[in-house]
Amino acid sequence: MSRILFSAISSVGAILGISITLIRKNYYVKPLSIFVVLYIMGQIIGYGLGVDILKAVVPSPTNPETGTMYQIIPSIVFPLVLAFTSNYVFRLFKSHLGGS
Repeated sequence: MSRILFSAISSVGAILGISITLIRKNYYVKPLSIFVVLYIMGQIIGYGLGVDILKAVVPSPTNPETGTMYQIIPSIVFPLVLAFTSNYVFRLFKSHLGGS
């Protein structure tokens, strides 16, 4: 169990560290800010309510005691796509309504 916990903390920490570093370097600030919020919410829901599809790391079905399985697509890619899509839609509506 401690190996899974360590893997989860290091995985989530690495993703958030990379995102925050890119935000500080002014790369995709708005979409990455949205991603950070969505990712944290997903991890809280995943680990707090036990929703495996949202967890960054889940126990391996073949070796649940020590094996880990990383879920890149559901836990990282979905919030990332949602963040960039929502930012794009927001910019479309903003330009369509005449905002700057």
